[in-house]
Amino acid sequence: MTAGLDRLTAALADGSAGGVKVTTRHGEPWISVPKLEKLDEPTGLQALKDEVVRRWGMLDLLDVLKNADFDTGFTDEFASVAAYERIDRAVLQPPPGPVRPRYEHGHPCHRGDRRARRE
Repeated sequence: MTAGLDRLTAALADGSAGGVKVTTRHGEPWISVPKLEKLDEPTGLQALKDEVVRRWGMLDLLDVLKNADFDTGFTDEFASVAAYERIDRAVLQPPPGPVRPRYEHGHPCHRGDRRARRE
């Protein structure tokens, strides 16, 4: 970590940090990072999106993350910002529920078809 901070210090000093600056904001140290330009969409990304929709319809990102956490426990690697936790993690994160139904063309609520949403 010390070596990384030394490289950052040197890059800030010689201007090769890609626009990153250390300033102050409200009297506190602040790291300012410039916005990046939008990148072109990777080739094949649309085909991947189309295949996911074809196989499973529209997926709810929260459901995907919950299932991934249930399978891997990746959120155990995150520290809680709370001083203490009152509710046991097993209560907060029960096993995922049943798989949602698959729709051939995605769920009507996610297709932009307003008439289907009202029905």
